[in-house]
Amino acid sequence: MVRKLHRALLPAILAITLGLTGCTASSSKRPDPVPYDKVTYTIPNPKVQGGTLGKGQRILTGVFSSEPNSFNKFYAEGVNSQYALTFMYEGLVESNPKTAAVEPGLAESWTVSPDNKTFVFKLREGLKWSDGHPLTADDVVFTFNEIICSPNFADNRQVDGVRIDGKFPKVTKLDDLHVKFELPRVFGPFLSTVAGTAFVPKHQWEPLVKEKDKSGRPKLYQAFGVNDDVTKLIGSGPYTIAEYIPGQHILLNRNPYYGLRVDEARKPLPYSDQILLLITPNFSTESLKMMAKEADFMLEQVRSKDYQLMKPMEKTSGFTVADGGTDFGSFSVYINMSRDKGPNGEYYVPLKKQRWFNNVNFRRALSHSLDRDTVISNLALNLAEPAYGPLSSSNPYYTDDVPKYSYDLAKAKAELEKGGFKWDSQGRCLDDQGNPVEFDLLVYSESPNSIPFGNIFKADLEKNGIKLNVKPITFNALVDRTGKSLDYDTCIMGFTGSTEPNTGANLWTSNGTLHMFNQRSPKSTYKAPNNPWETRIDQIYSEASGTMDENKRKALFAEWQRIVASELPLLHIYNKTAFYVYRSSLQNTEPTALTATFLYHPFVNFWQMYAE
Repeated sequence: MVRKLHRALLPAILAITLGLTGCTASSSKRPDPVPYDKVTYTIPNPKVQGGTLGKGQRILTGVFSSEPNSFNKFYAEGVNSQYALTFMYEGLVESNPKTAAVEPGLAESWTVSPDNKTFVFKLREGLKWSDGHPLTADDVVFTFNEIICSPNFADNRQVDGVRIDGKFPKVTKLDDLHVKFELPRVFGPFLSTVAGTAFVPKHQWEPLVKEKDKSGRPKLYQAFGVNDDVTKLIGSGPYTIAEYIPGQHILLNRNPYYGLRVDEARKPLPYSDQILLLITPNFSTESLKMMAKEADFMLEQVRSKDYQLMKPMEKTSGFTVADGGTDFGSFSVYINMSRDKGPNGEYYVPLKKQRWFNNVNFRRALSHSLDRDTVISNLALNLAEPAYGPLSSSNPYYTDDVPKYSYDLAKAKAELEKGGFKWDSQGRCLDDQGNPVEFDLLVYSESPNSIPFGNIFKADLEKNGIKLNVKPITFNALVDRTGKSLDYDTCIMGFTGSTEPNTGANLWTSNGTLHMFNQRSPKSTYKAPNNPWETRIDQIYSEASGTMDENKRKALFAEWQRIVASELPLLHIYNKTAFYVYRSSLQNTEPTALTATFLYHPFVNFWQMYAE
């Protein structure tokens, strides 16, 4: 449950019908699912879902944009890689889709020691993996000890949510149904983060941990990439992958051994035998699929311009556009403040740009140059609220008591002067060594309106003599450049959010694997954060996670929000209102932005969705 990258911004609906016929499954070898009326596998104590009683469903079709970059649970990046995986794995516990309260999952119960440092979970009896192999405490212990918390895989994408002050829980098997977690200290968000982490089958992943490839690296690193046979993936969730055709779709079949959930009549869930996830190249095509009645629901929020077009069509087109509340995630401009060197001994960021980007007056000038109101009006069509800090106003930890460097070009110029910048006779902004200020903003091509945003920002910066180069690239290329090669100046990026700020530890703590505004390489010569305020953020995250006192946690996270809003390692732009689209004939379709943050689909009771 760590924070994930997602894509911005607000594409326009294209007046074309391109791509409306290209998503038909082509393989004749894919396995048939177990029909709903043939489901026989049950467990003694399943979880009872509370939605409207329904009926078996042959197939539901969802749609999302952008190709997955991996199906490897530990190294996949971006939400586009999570849409299929979220249907395949479960955790010991899970968060209530409406309240975020922690509830039993694969574990039916747990006990906590008086000092809040030891948790013992009891797995439900009869659980099996999708291949019929028993699911036991061995799988939990293996996943945490041999992968997530292992120094051999210290860069895995789950590690930040599990690490506690640089240490890991001690995970031991008591018997097949009981597993114990001993924490190095009190960890307030343990249940909502660590215990909610999905785990994998030992009998499939242990060979990948032990065996090496030709380069000497464990095979786990490259396992289940997009070119591998991902139908072999074994899961604990309601579905498994039956077919993946790049650029077209992912077909999920019912897991024949899924017994975790039943409806209130004790009938098995999910209702649908298959889930077909259509892959589209961009948000516009995603919406077109929905309007062409080729999909039952969209996995992603509808964009603002799409909303303006689709909302009036509800009664005549047979779909519903529902308000899921203010999004927990935000879209921002990230500034690469890295002072580190890459493997070739060269700086990731040229020295002159390092001086600019590490100058807080320069960053504040950028924020004063960002016309959030115009962006919200022109691109988000007033379906968003301006953002100046890291949390959405819908978050219970949110505080409005933060500095706000709002749009004001005169104040932007004043901040530049404070930072040592000057102007030549041509009006060009120069740094203290006479270098013209010019840098790049990476935007991703799948979202057409990200380019207009860049152009609005560019035009305002030019009024103070700063040259901005807006450069579109694909989303996956952007993920590589911001997370691996660190080859960027600034970029547009979005992150998912949740009610628990600690899920953002991977982004905000200096050792986080997504600390992309000041990422250090694995061989970095820097052993401590560059800036005192980064050190203080590290301390805040440690102190907030080390207490069960909610008032203290709120005070600490309020301080963190003020630091971020003042230091501006990234420029928050806005938080959108989250609208979701689904076929009106579908039942059990209540959407919330909260669900979308940790399940990667917006529906409170997805397992019980069916069509009338």
